Amino acid sequence: MASVQPIEIPNELTDESTLNIPREELRGAAKKEAFFREKEEKFTPFSFKRPDDVPEGRRAHVRLCKGSLVRGTVQILPSGGDTNVHCHPDADGFWFVIKGQVEWKNVDGETIGVFGPGEGIMVPRYARYSFNQTGDEELHLLQVVASANDGSKRRVGIGQQNKSLFKTLHYNYPGEPDGVAGEKARAKEAAKKAG
Repeated sequence: MASVQPIEIPNELTDESTLNIPREELRGAAKKEAFFREKEEKFTPFSFKRPDDVPEGRRAHVRLCKGSLVRGTVQILPSGGDTNVHCHPDADGFWFVIKGQVEWKNVDGETIGVFGPGEGIMVPRYARYSFNQTGDEELHLLQVVASANDGSKRRVGIGQQNKSLFKTLHYNYPGEPDGVAGEKARAKEAAKKAG
C-alpha cells in the first residue's frame, strides 16, 4: 500500500505577513490557503452527557454540533417514548443507538427493524417513519442529518399528531435557555404576548 505524503504548504502562505493581508487583496494560492484556514477555525469539538434536569418521563434533544450542512443531536426518550409518523423534506439522516433500544416503523406501521447499542438506520429525505423506545432502558439516539438548505420544511407530520410529543426539552440550542428553564422562559414570553 502506498504511503500518504504530507502536503507541503509554501512558506509564503503560512508566514505571519500573509495572515495580515486583507482577504480581498489575496490572490491565487494565498487566497485558497486563507479560505481553508478560515474554515479550519470552525472545528467544533463536542461531547455528550445526559442533562441532570430532564424530568422523569420527558423527552429531550441535546444538540452536539451544527455546521452549514450537518447537525448532530442526541435524542433522549423515556420508557415508552415515541414519535409521530413524519418525514424530513430537507434532510437525509441517520440514527444510531448509543443506549437502549428503538423500534423503527414505516408509514404503514410495519416494523423495519429493532436496533440496540451500536446499531442504527439511515433515513432518506422524504421517507415517512416513526420510532419508539422499547425495552427497560432510557433511549439515547444519536441523530445526524445533512440538510439541503433549499427552503424545505425541516419536519412534516403525517396524519394524526400527538401534541404532547412537541413538549421536547432542548439543550445547547443557540439563543435558547436550556431544558426546563428554557421551557419556563418560553411560556412566560408567550403569556406576555397573549396578554
